[in-house]
Amino acid sequence: MKFSLNQFICLSLFGVISWNVAANTKDGRLMEENPLSNLFDQQATEQLFDKAYDYKAKAYGDYAVLFNLCQKEPEHARCGEELEFHKAAYNRAKATHEAIIMAGSEPYQDLKLPAVAYQQLSDELIQLGYLTNAENIRVDQIVTALNQWLADHNLEPTHDIYLLHGYAVSLDALINSHS
Repeated sequence: MKFSLNQFICLSLFGVISWNVAANTKDGRLMEENPLSNLFDQQATEQLFDKAYDYKAKAYGDYAVLFNLCQKEPEHARCGEELEFHKAAYNRAKATHEAIIMAGSEPYQDLKLPAVAYQQLSDELIQLGYLTNAENIRVDQIVTALNQWLADHNLEPTHDIYLLHGYAVSLDALINSHS
């Protein structure tokens, strides 16, 4: 089979382009460099994961002690509302830990907190003492309060509110409410 110069050049270019595309794919998908992949400091993210895990472990311990007591003495006074409270607290801590792990992982780090969740974030920032007014809070006030919270936790300030920010503040409010 004989190729003309034009056919050879086209075939060569096709090969080079195909090779570059193949080199930049993973599982058949194009890999793009994510400019936000280093949005959160890895060490700070790991500390947040550890904090969430430690809180989950403490909540589980509290629940397990009561659960074991209630297995032995089902009629004990602590086996009603108090047991249910600790069970719910453990389930919240477990869900928060899992959500923080998810939000802190590479494919989800650049997800912004949905605007519908701003009210909960502002309520938690109020609970933690970073906001004072519960009515008519503007987004810029939430960002300012969030940046104060981030500074107090040795984290980088932000212009945007990411999902991980929301979960981190929620974890802090949850821990603060059970201290």
